Amino acid sequence: MRAPYGSRPLAPAVLAVRGAALLLALVALAHTLVHGLAEPGLALVFGLLVAAGELIRRDAAGEREPAPLAAAGALAYALLGDSAGRPTAHGALQVIAVVVVAQALAAVPRAACGRRTVADRAARRTLTVGFAAVCFQPLYASGQAERWFGDGPWFPLFPLTVLALTALCDTVLAALLARSAARAEGPGALPPYGSLLADEVRALAGTGAAIGVTGVVTALGVAVAGPWAPAVRADRCCSPRSPPAGTPPSARPAGRRWPRSPAPPRSPGTPRPATPAGSPRSPRPWGGSWG
Repeated sequence: MRAPYGSRPLAPAVLAVRGAALLLALVALAHTLVHGLAEPGLALVFGLLVAAGELIRRDAAGEREPAPLAAAGALAYALLGDSAGRPTAHGALQVIAVVVVAQALAAVPRAACGRRTVADRAARRTLTVGFAAVCFQPLYASGQAERWFGDGPWFPLFPLTVLALTALCDTVLAALLARSAARAEGPGALPPYGSLLADEVRALAGTGAAIGVTGVVTALGVAVAGPWAPAVRADRCCSPRSPPAGTPPSARPAGRRWPRSPAPPRSPGTPRPATPAGSPRSPRPWGGSWG
């Protein structure tokens, strides 16, 4: 007779993953409560981003990452070293604490709507983000990353390297949990771990790569312009402005089309000034018409 749902004992691999995630979350929360929240504005922005991504999670079967917005936001916070050109003070443990709290807050309205939060996915998210934060934050805060990659165009290789290692960590966890889930479904031939790992690596070429690159680009954008960069008025950078009155054409910046000043009004009966030869309005020298 088949055992009812929820009465089967969890596989040792699932217990290890959930236990490690729970221990990491408790340590991060305790550290944040004791030492306080550094830069609460940034923590609020990324926490809301992760929570919003969890709220709009797709519950379709077979989705490798049903909450891409939450994953990208969590990775961006883990790979964040500067904000608007100033070094940040949050560390790896605060990153984990913010992500855990955001996931817990998003789980409350989901549970009220009858949508269950998968514990394995939450544990995997916690461990993956923790791995990225532990690899990035200490090296960046100590200056070692800048000594390795410099502070120029080669620096993005550092978060991309951390992203590649994080993706491998996530594939290992995903394949481990998938094999445990296949074992829990009932007796039968279990798929080998190697094939499941290969499937997870192949899945990175699609949505996984897009999520990771989005997280890196978001972190680099916040490092340059701050978390409120999208709120900058578009007309300040897109709409042309006339130069001050009396500015000669030679003093105007080159390569920019300024609005043409209106011509002064002509009194009635005043002939139109002659158009110089060779200008677009001059007639063709051979007498032809403009077709």
